[in-house]
Formats: sequence, C-alpha cells, structure tokens
Amino acid sequence: MEHDGERVFFCHIAKTAGTSLVSLLKNHYSPGEVYPHYTWNEVQADGALPDGRGYMLYRGHFHYHLFMGLIGEPATVITMLREPISRVLSAYNHSISNPPPGFEELTNGKDITLAEYIDLPYKSPTRNIATLYLSAPPFPNADPDEIASYLHEIGTQPERFTSLERAKETLDSIAVVGTKEAFGQSLQLLSYKLGWRHTEQPYYQNVGRYGDFEPRQADTDRLHELNQLDMELYAYAQARFRRDYEAMVRDLLWYRYVTEPRDLPAGETVEIAFDHPFEGDGWYEPEYDESGQAFRWMGRETWATLYFVAPRADVVTIDVYLHHVIDRGTLDALEIRVNSERMPFKYVRAEDGQTLLRIAVPARLLDLQWITKMGLITDRRYRPVDVDAGSEDDRLLSIAVRKLVLTRA
Repeated sequence: MEHDGERVFFCHIAKTAGTSLVSLLKNHYSPGEVYPHYTWNEVQADGALPDGRGYMLYRGHFHYHLFMGLIGEPATVITMLREPISRVLSAYNHSISNPPPGFEELTNGKDITLAEYIDLPYKSPTRNIATLYLSAPPFPNADPDEIASYLHEIGTQPERFTSLERAKETLDSIAVVGTKEAFGQSLQLLSYKLGWRHTEQPYYQNVGRYGDFEPRQADTDRLHELNQLDMELYAYAQARFRRDYEAMVRDLLWYRYVTEPRDLPAGETVEIAFDHPFEGDGWYEPEYDESGQAFRWMGRETWATLYFVAPRADVVTIDVYLHHVIDRGTLDALEIRVNSERMPFKYVRAEDGQTLLRIAVPARLLDLQWITKMGLITDRRYRPVDVDAGSEDDRLLSIAVRKLVLTRA
C-alpha cells in the first residue's frame, strides 16, 4: 500500500464531496488498516470506542476534537469544506432522496419541505455544521451512556458547542484543507502533501437523486442567518487553501528547474547577486550605485525571502552584503531565519570596506529537498520623505542588500 506509515484521519463534514474522496483514500490502504466505522451510531452499536490502535486510516462523520480525544495518537488530518448554503441544500436533497438512519422517525415517514427540514429537532445539519465539527469540545469522559447523551446535545443544541475561533485554530492545525468547489485541485494538494502519486478526479458519489432545485428566497435568507459562522469559516478555509495550493505550485515549478546541489570545495564560494534573476519575495526592483553594483531594498513588507540551492557541506557560511540600512535600530531589530529557524549573526567589515552580516548554518538546517529558504525580518521601516526633506521617495524601506555569498566553512 502507498503510505508512509503515518496515521491519517479524514474529518468528513457531510455533503462536501467526502464520499468521493474516501474512495480514493482507501486505495492507499489494505482493508485491515481502515477503521471500519463511519458514524457515531456505528461506533455506539459496536460498543467499543476507537483507541488509535491497529488502524492507519480513520475516516467518517466524526467531530474533530471528540474523535482525536479518543484515538489519542498523532495523525495527519484532512478535511473538506463547502459553500455553506449549497451544503445545506445538498444535505436536504440527500435526506429526502436517501433517508439516513432515524430520519423517517423525525419526519413520521412524510415528505417535508426545506422549511420543515430546517426546523427539525436535530438541528446541527442546518446550523454551522462545519464550525461545529471543528470546534465541539472533546467528550468529558469515555462512559458510553454519557457519550450518547453528549452527542444528542450536540445534535439538538449545536450552538452550545460551536466556536468560530476554535474552529479556525483547528483549521490552522490540519494538514490538508480542501474545498468541494475546488475538488480536483484539492486532490492534487492532498497527493502533494502526503507524497502520493496523483489520482484523477473521480465522479461524485453519494449524490441525491433529485439533483439541483430552486429554494424559496425566504428559506435561503433564513439559511444565511443560521450559518453566519460557517460562511466566515468557509472564507477562512478558502484563503488557507489558496495559500497552500499556490505554495505547492511554486515548489513544484522550483524543484522542476533547479539543479542538484554539489559538493563545495573549501574556500570556493557561490554568489547570489541581485542583478540576476532569483527566487524570493518582499524585495523592490534592483537599483544600481555609482559603481554599477546592484542592490535591492526590503521594506515592502516586514519580511523578505530568498530561495536558493545550498551546497553540500557540514557548515555553510552565508554572508549578506549590505548596501544601506535606514538606521542602526533597524539592524538591531533584524531577525534572520534559515528554513524557519532563527539564526544568530554577527557584523563583519570585509577587506574592501563593505559591511556584511555573517551566518554559520549547520548542515541539519539545509533543506533536504535541495531548496533553502532564508528570511530577513524587521518591523522597523521608514519612508525617505519622512527623514530627508529633499527626498520624494515615499516607499517603505528598511535594509538594502547587495548580494549573498555562500562559503564552505
């Protein structure tokens, strides 16, 4: 089976194309590695709570904190979200065309309108269900009777267990967040994050037989009122997905065209000059001093980044050659990070009189996938027009850099 031995939990919020995704997930695991239950009803009927032992894939309609509190093991978590109103309409369509267990008891076996569906005693499917799934607190204890009571309260009084801030924090901690509206791209992101070969998008499964229908405006308006938290959470998830997808594309394009790192003999250097193309963000366009040397200002943001192929060596010294700094306080506030770890640096005066910042980077911090990310961060920025009466430059500036020089220490 194609997986790396890490547990995966797919937190399946109903009607988000999750059934289609599950069919793909299961292709990567043998049947004995997949937790057999998919709903809380199945868990309760079995009488044995999940404990995180013996399975590699958990998937189902399980609230995140409730389920993670039971399995008690680290896991790579996946979830999918969907535009909230269309999700409720799909849930209604599915319930009346393929009634889930217990649904006919709620409706007395009768067909019901959307308005009646919204008013059913079991309210969670129509009220901020994504926020509920990602924020409901864990079970107070593992007593089966109390668990049944707790689940009933969550279903009938969802507002008591729903927190937008907690749901956002949960999303931030989840490895892969996709959306039904970008299902194909979500599968690509999932394959990328888990290191799997990409599988083509399947046809949608578990679709209600009545297809799309046009709800009354009054019902739509009410659903908007009842799902304000989910609407904000969905926007938050979309932004997260876009960032992750763009980062994936950037990484794949970058790895496609970079060269393999080479051994660097002692004393030999690699130079990254700012008058040549380079990968990075947060820099202004190159400028040139009187001698024709290129430099770039940072300050557009409070950070600037550079991506480069680090040579193979036990320790690599990175010299950051400075052109200009707004003031000493900007340097004092400066952080330098290599692959997210903050690095100490010292000021050095080169033989030609240039000032540089020197960082000694151990091999353990150089990216194993060849690409090293270096970040410069300072919150001290100024506009030249504010400190020089003769200037017309209103850009936010902090530090100007000429080049980077990498040397095997």
